[in-house]
Amino acid sequence: MDVAAMRECRHSRRQESQSQRGEVDREEHSEIESAAELLYGLIHARYILTSKGLNAMVNSIV
Repeated sequence: MDVAAMRECRHSRRQESQSQRGEVDREEHSEIESAAELLYGLIHARYILTSKGLNAMVNSIV
């Protein structure tokens, strides 16, 4: 096993241990937050394209 593979293995074990305890670091938190914002936007965009969503938008403007 080469040094890079050993480091990756240690890194994976540490991440697995942290995830089992429910811990995330700042970088992971930022990535999760960005993904959640994108998902919310996609869901909202899909809703707006439905007749119910279009009616809600029209009623909110009028």
